[in-house]
Amino acid sequence: MPADLLRLHAMAHAILHGAALTVAPNETAVWELADELATEFRDWIALFARLWIDSRLWRNWCPTNNVTHQSARQRTN
Repeated sequence: MPADLLRLHAMAHAILHGAALTVAPNETAVWELADELATEFRDWIALFARLWIDSRLWRNWCPTNNVTHQSARQRTN
């Protein structure tokens, strides 16, 4: 993915600023590459969101954490 990001950056720079293309042209258009990367980012975001939710659910379910949370609540009351 880092290579694709650099390739997209170079292609966009050439389009926006009229700079010479610094990457070898291939069959993929800049719009297709941008769409592929956006899809990949969405997939990563969904994965991290699921992991975050699962970790919060696990933390709330874990008995040792519940005891810790209860004793912390009792100290503050």
